[in-house]
Amino acid sequence: MIQDDGVALTPSHQPCRNCGDETEGNYCRTCGQRKAEHRASVRALLTQAIQDQFSLTTELPRTLRALFTRPGFLTLEYSAGRIARYIPPLRLYLVTSVLFFLIFSLRAGPRADNSAVPADSAPSAPSAPPPTAPTGPVVSPVDSVRDMAGVSEAQRCMRRSGGIRFCTPSRWLNEKLRPRTDELNKLPKGETVRRLREFLVQRAATVVFLLLPMFALLLQVLYWRTRRFYAEHFVFALHMHSFALSVFALILVLRSVVTLGYPAHALLLWVIGYLLFALKRVYGQGWVLTTFKLIVLCGAYSVLLVIGLMVEVVVAFLVI
Repeated sequence: MIQDDGVALTPSHQPCRNCGDETEGNYCRTCGQRKAEHRASVRALLTQAIQDQFSLTTELPRTLRALFTRPGFLTLEYSAGRIARYIPPLRLYLVTSVLFFLIFSLRAGPRADNSAVPADSAPSAPSAPPPTAPTGPVVSPVDSVRDMAGVSEAQRCMRRSGGIRFCTPSRWLNEKLRPRTDELNKLPKGETVRRLREFLVQRAATVVFLLLPMFALLLQVLYWRTRRFYAEHFVFALHMHSFALSVFALILVLRSVVTLGYPAHALLLWVIGYLLFALKRVYGQGWVLTTFKLIVLCGAYSVLLVIGLMVEVVVAFLVI
């Protein structure tokens, strides 16, 4: 509270401390700054920060209810200009993304390394006879014939001797990665796998985020006759990914408590059915055409996802 001529003023009655606008209200009409008491308790400051970042007011339950029960509704509301009553699409995606990848990183955390088990406690295995031949790759005449017949580069790469191998259909890429894989094979047992897992988990959120514009671009190609702006497709992509990440987070949580079988498949089918109804509601085309475009969209996006993960693995081999 601040005294003005003996009258206690609440923040909504104070002039804006940023630009001096004297209009009443919780936010300044000129610069948009919130009118709040800054000399407050730590609890009040934390509450205000949480409300600003996560909209823990009426926007949160209204947004979650629409997100989970009305496919495509949030996108239509955003396109109609009804924005302030819901959590903004990008913020909604960021919150659900942080939640999902936090749970994902905990689930994919460090695992027990069998190599760390003491030798006296490990079960003894029958000793193998000493090798009488070199342990390197042996190429038989049959293999040579197959090579001349046109064996793929990936198969040829897989024949090479032990350790970690990264095999692609590209001989040039395999040759570029071979010195790095040789270095990784010199590390202690399990160290390479641990580094690779940590890198992939840390960069998974980046891969998904970079695929968002590609998802929106696929929508623009599939619905080019609707003459919608790219930003509208991007908003739809944000809402769809927010829903999918929320469901995937729920699956991870349930799997940590109980063994999921058919319920997990049902939740995955829910994501696909949700996308179908969302496309139907937002773009307004017939069920047959919408189903066809759903199949094309899912197929193309799956290919992009696989390519993104492959690029992530290649980068992981180069930098870990």
